[in-house]
Amino acid sequence: MSLSARNWAWETDNRPRIATDPPAGSEDVPWLPLTPAEKLVLLCLAELESAAEGYAYPSYARIARRTCLNVRTVQRVVKVLGESGLVHVARDRRHLWKLGAEIRYPWLEDGRSMGMAEHTAIRRDYLPEEYRRDSALHNVVATVHVEADTDHAGGSLAETRWLHEIAAQHAMPDAVVAHAWVDTDDADEQLSAQSAFPLVRGIRSKPVTSSAPGEVLSDRRRTLHDDRWLDGLGLLTKHGLTYDLRVPWWHLREAVEIPRRHPTLPIALEHAGCPWDRDPHSLRQWRHGLEALAEHPSVHCKISFLLRPGHPWLAEDNLSLIADVISIFGYERCMFASNYPVDGLRASWDRLFLTYKHSIRDRPEPERRALLGGNAARFYRIERGYPDER
Repeated sequence: MSLSARNWAWETDNRPRIATDPPAGSEDVPWLPLTPAEKLVLLCLAELESAAEGYAYPSYARIARRTCLNVRTVQRVVKVLGESGLVHVARDRRHLWKLGAEIRYPWLEDGRSMGMAEHTAIRRDYLPEEYRRDSALHNVVATVHVEADTDHAGGSLAETRWLHEIAAQHAMPDAVVAHAWVDTDDADEQLSAQSAFPLVRGIRSKPVTSSAPGEVLSDRRRTLHDDRWLDGLGLLTKHGLTYDLRVPWWHLREAVEIPRRHPTLPIALEHAGCPWDRDPHSLRQWRHGLEALAEHPSVHCKISFLLRPGHPWLAEDNLSLIADVISIFGYERCMFASNYPVDGLRASWDRLFLTYKHSIRDRPEPERRALLGGNAARFYRIERGYPDER
């Protein structure tokens, strides 16, 4: 705990009025006194703040234990404090899966290598209980689930249906990025079926990419040079969906064709453009590719999966890359994500987000709020628990 945080919490007696507060009557009252519960939670957060980082990482359950409030009250109070601007909270993007059920994950079940690490450690069920355990030191108020590479021949809709069942039981995820093919004869029907689910906000349909720079693909189908696949992405705009784009760094310049053809399609470039090779030439090409995409205002960038083949995950290897991404896209178009449990092959959830928070510790408060949650909330149209930071 820092002395400044403790003093601030004790001296703060009022908060800005928010939209869900009851009417103030005939007078315009921009501030309201803190309720006892709000004061208790604020003091608890100040007590638990890391003086070195300027953040507190408790779970709702931990705050409830320390304040003698119930968890539901803590959740409500944190939402109020977040919407009023007194505190800010983090959002996250991750995967869930359940093996041996209706949905199959061939990449996970058949031992196929990811090229980053042996993934035996994650060849198991990963459900909300595990996710909450992994993120327990941080205050995650909402999550975005991105499709987890199911057996796309029949598993895409089944995964979306299952995720809605999970959301009904566990109040997570808050948004879903589903899968659908955009170049098949029934693409429009697939997208209609996916967009009928209330949590679906976007689609990830990965283009076929080469396994290394300079490799020539013999089959152009579903590559970044396939006109049918490229034109099919226009259907996402028709259905009001976003697009999650995942390509390695050596395909970034080719990927510019997507926003060029579909300038109104909101695009989230995943994993910071996958800067897997860290030699000077590769990093220079990676930056050039990001710059080309950033020229299109519809393109945003997720900072996650900063893994290197054959290397441990080290903060010092990634801080400069994080700074480069934010410099190129601007803080308004960047968002942090855990990509858990896949990124857990190299680093704990806590380590990832401590690094992210450390990388922006000197930025103004509105920018930190945007990077840690506000931008993601806006992009994926999530209203629960996070205010608009524009």
